[in-house]
Amino acid sequence: MDNIDLRGAWSAHQSDGNKVNFQLNQSGGGKGGNVFGKAWVGETPGECEGIVNGNDVLLTVQWTTGPRGRMSGHLGLDNRLTGDSVDLNNPQNRATWFSDTLPML
Repeated sequence: MDNIDLRGAWSAHQSDGNKVNFQLNQSGGGKGGNVFGKAWVGETPGECEGIVNGNDVLLTVQWTTGPRGRMSGHLGLDNRLTGDSVDLNNPQNRATWFSDTLPML
């Protein structure tokens, strides 16, 4: 796999119990590049932006309630992302996460 396709709806399941839902667009037609769109946890929405580089992803979400989170991940052979997340406002708040299975390119 050369690049991650994050277009459309998918979810990340965090070790702190939160499920982050995404609805994203991606420049380059799903072949790397910039990512942008919406995210939400429960009823709390946020704006997401990030970048895909090969099998790595870095996402930042600005939540409407104030916190800003960063999620970094890597695509595994099972076509799922796994990684770490951090609350940029409170860096001691960290979690690991994994995604739903992503579409294949």
